Amino acid sequence: MKPERPDFIIKPRILLSLEALQAFKAKTLALFVAAIGFLAALGCFTYSAPSLAPATAPHAALGVSSLLKAGSYTALRMGVALCAATVFAGAYAVAVHGNRYLRLALKPLHDVIQAMPALVLFFLVVIVGRSVVSPGIAQSDGVILFTLTMALFGRLASSFHHSLKTLPADLEELAQSLNLTTWQKFWKIECPSSFPVLVLNASLAMAEAWFALLCMEGFFAGANSRDMVSGVGAFAHAAAMQHSVWGVVEAALVAVVVLIVYDQLLFRPLIAWSTRFQMAATMPDDVADPWFLRFLRRNRFFESFAEQQRKAWHQFSMVPLGGRVLQHGDKWPYTQPNADKFIRLGLKVASVVFCLAGVVFAILFSVKTYSLHTYGHIALSGSASLARVLAMLVLCSLFWVPIAVYIGRKPKVARPILNVVYYLSLFPANIFYPLFALAFVACHVSANVWVAPILLLSGQLVVFSAVVEGMLAFPASLLDVGKNFQVQGWLLWRKMLLPGILPYYIVGLSVASASAWNAVMAVEVMSWGNAPLTVFGLGTYVQNAINNGEISAAALAVSTLVLLIMLLNLLVWQPLTRSLCRALKITDEAH
Repeated sequence: MKPERPDFIIKPRILLSLEALQAFKAKTLALFVAAIGFLAALGCFTYSAPSLAPATAPHAALGVSSLLKAGSYTALRMGVALCAATVFAGAYAVAVHGNRYLRLALKPLHDVIQAMPALVLFFLVVIVGRSVVSPGIAQSDGVILFTLTMALFGRLASSFHHSLKTLPADLEELAQSLNLTTWQKFWKIECPSSFPVLVLNASLAMAEAWFALLCMEGFFAGANSRDMVSGVGAFAHAAAMQHSVWGVVEAALVAVVVLIVYDQLLFRPLIAWSTRFQMAATMPDDVADPWFLRFLRRNRFFESFAEQQRKAWHQFSMVPLGGRVLQHGDKWPYTQPNADKFIRLGLKVASVVFCLAGVVFAILFSVKTYSLHTYGHIALSGSASLARVLAMLVLCSLFWVPIAVYIGRKPKVARPILNVVYYLSLFPANIFYPLFALAFVACHVSANVWVAPILLLSGQLVVFSAVVEGMLAFPASLLDVGKNFQVQGWLLWRKMLLPGILPYYIVGLSVASASAWNAVMAVEVMSWGNAPLTVFGLGTYVQNAINNGEISAAALAVSTLVLLIMLLNLLVWQPLTRSLCRALKITDEAH
């Protein structure tokens, strides 16, 4: 009889990424194609748009006041997007958890948003938004805030919904015994129990969010004066246009300050404070106590303010809104079995009709609008971008996996390094892309080849930290057994190390690929001065098409990019994660 394989316990942050990969389905792909078809039928891709490219390079002021203003705008945009994404995530989680019909309607839409990298979503919003609102600073800021909010919403909503779905039975019974209404249950039980995971996901999503925010600000900084916005990304782009190396460095320093402020004044205190809501029998001994949280506790003014807020919050959460909590096994909304069956069938038929009609619209629009030459050019551009992403993943694996395994076998060394890596991964590497462009121009090298190593700046730390966490979770006794039996070399890797780190490595690789698509879109359009680098890829194609007002061509390129990403998820990452879950018995119990 073949012995069972032991369960591999996955840490929460790794498991959360794993769940996002497993949620992707083929219907998400069909829904996206249908949505594109309906947008095309509504004329969102056929309007005439003026060129976004300025006649001359923008000459924004690079002084200290402009730099401080840029940092303030960037920090404010991130704060607004975080608040809006949290509200939308809570509303979505409550809606899909409490109503099965809303779940059938909203879940595929959420999956589409979650599957798209932030910059890809940004270009799609730019294309559609310009068909609705005339260009201007208000539209530019609206596009940035909407894209950033949706990118964060995709990550936060899944974790919020998962927390509500896996609420312990003891807490359900507590709500019933206290005779709480649905409103009271949400604010008194469901919201606090979801808070630790929500804060953790928000902190993990910040790396992609900062990267995308600076890219979006830089994109509008290169547009006409009516579209220009202020921000750190815009400041760095203006410095590159004016050949100011020191200006780019100043923008990087301000970005570091903004990141540290958000980490030290917001996320560190929130993560430490949220440990009181963790569902654990015993609290860990090494709970961090950030300096800012200690300062707030010792501040008398804040203490009195917090006490007033606690009383107001208690009154707010105890408002008797909604019905009483249902007994276990009850269903809501209350429907007869036959009525419920017909409603679900009607929703499924409507979704099928929507997808079929959208696909037909997409095909008719494509046949009418594009030539074979356009299809061939976009296919080659997409292949070039995909090759860069795959090259980045291979280079990450070859270089960082052995180093991460070596460091992970020394916990005392690994934990401080992971803390440093966390801060490095937050920093948006795209702020230094103009300096790489300067190096390429000065050295007269081919940018098509040398942009691939630059992508390592965005994805390598994700793979490294995932493998290190895998080694930290590896049973030390198992390594001792291998040492006693003198298991060394390739045999040690094949029989012990690789099976142990494989779940962590695959998830880290998939997360790195998602960030790599953002990096590809940014690195292919980097420039120095008025001489942009000639890089063949979809990122270059999309930006040139939008700048030249060729909206239909940009829409096809963005759609192709999304289809590439979704097919990669569907054909590569999802089968890998499913086989891992099946072979290594990774379940939600590990969470």
